[in-house]
Amino acid sequence: MNKTDELFLAIIIVLAALAGYEALFPPPASTALIRFLALGGFFLVCAALSIGPLAVLSPKTFAAMMEPRRAVGIASFAFVLLHFLLVLSV
Repeated sequence: MNKTDELFLAIIIVLAALAGYEALFPPPASTALIRFLALGGFFLVCAALSIGPLAVLSPKTFAAMMEPRRAVGIASFAFVLLHFLLVLSV
């Protein structure tokens, strides 16, 4: 399995776990979606920002993840933008 595939698989697993957590304690639907987008956006920002220092500390392991870091950053922007728009509309 490629390092890039492992990164995206880990991100999908964490986002699915966040969605599962929101399903266990059901608040109103709008609140659950706003909370999921906030937590998901925060996680994606943390993942995108941590790849750079990891690639400097261990280039053999994490250098391959520098290119897909942009895709993770764009996904985090989308999550945060949707969160912001939903908070404004409620």
